[in-house]
Amino acid sequence: VIHVDGSVDPMRDADVINLELVLADGSQVDKRLERVIKDKKKLGEAGETERSALEKLKVALDEGKPARNVDLDDEEALSVKSLGLLTRKKMIYAANV
Repeated sequence: VIHVDGSVDPMRDADVINLELVLADGSQVDKRLERVIKDKKKLGEAGETERSALEKLKVALDEGKPARNVDLDDEEALSVKSLGLLTRKKMIYAANV
């Protein structure tokens, strides 16, 4: 099988995958943030905690940084856990050399 880019470069490939994951998480955070802002009254204080966490995550993801690098307190982390953000999870790299 020929590599998509014509050459094998593990660092480039890892960067591409990480960027794709950041973009996917960014899209999910944007959608959820819109809903939280729209339903602000209905969600109450829990919604405010989630909004705060989502705004922090949005800044990092827009800069191309993974969500795991964002410093969230316990309540904020719990409020966005259900999103299942891929860049919030730990990453293990394995190479077949």
